[in-house]
Amino acid sequence: MTTGRHARRIVVAAAGLAAASTTVSAAESAAGAYILGIRGPAAGVTPPTGLFFSSQFYSYGGRISGRIPFEGGSILGSARVRANVAMPTFLLVTPVELLGGRLGVSLTAPYGDVAVRGTIGPLRLADSVTTFADPSVSAFLGWRRDDFHWQLGLTGFLPIGDYRRGELANVAKHRGAVDLFGTLSWIEPTIGIDVSNTLGVTLNRENRATRYRSGTELHWEWSVAKTFANGFSFGPAGYVYQQLSDDTGAGAALGAFKGRVWAVGAGLGYSFKLGALPVTARLRYFHEVESRRRLKGDSVFLSVGFPLWVPQPAAKQDI
Repeated sequence: MTTGRHARRIVVAAAGLAAASTTVSAAESAAGAYILGIRGPAAGVTPPTGLFFSSQFYSYGGRISGRIPFEGGSILGSARVRANVAMPTFLLVTPVELLGGRLGVSLTAPYGDVAVRGTIGPLRLADSVTTFADPSVSAFLGWRRDDFHWQLGLTGFLPIGDYRRGELANVAKHRGAVDLFGTLSWIEPTIGIDVSNTLGVTLNRENRATRYRSGTELHWEWSVAKTFANGFSFGPAGYVYQQLSDDTGAGAALGAFKGRVWAVGAGLGYSFKLGALPVTARLRYFHEVESRRRLKGDSVFLSVGFPLWVPQPAAKQDI
């Protein structure tokens, strides 16, 4: 007989959880460390030297279903996931230059909630949690030539969030990961066009609690935005995800579980000033058109960003 404990393990493995500071993607629990769609317009632009703050609110709702191998046969299972995550980020752009590029570092500390409702055969399971997710740190070099802006960098995901071993819902992933990324933006100010791309590869370490190691993941995000004279901008966006290598480890009971997905959407932005403080706000929506072996759903990003400190140029002295 299938026990509740066995059913819970199967639903966890097949259904997947949306999580913070990172993408709902394939790999362990059909969710990855990097959040698809998190980078958009002006992705390649490096701000001037200074300290900056941004906060993104991320909401995702998705579903996965299919037959799950179990005890020599298979059982029909499904799950619905809803995640809401706040991701405050501090970015420090330094005056240090390496290879002609300016050095920047950032820290993101996400906090949010995730709820999962699943079925496995005749059993129904549900779980939810609100807590801290795994933080991430990034470092990059940024360059500019005429209307082209680009960055090369890496993001490390630290498995120190509040992970609940053996539970259906988790915001934290409890596995280390490194995302190697490159961004490129073409921004033509006279016509107000921004074409931005991000290409990245995520390398995962094993989750020691589940003995599961997710495969290597590839992601590409793109956006096109037209900026108008009143400060508003609008345009299409999308992303593509493909898992490159198999999941491995004693906990990978479902085998390779390689996934892929692609999504399209749109973004609305508004740049304005609060007194002398420049502020940029963005609202973006994505619909996952096709997915394989991962959650399929819709996501919304709401972000706001502004400088906390920018050094003033030294005043010229009369001689």
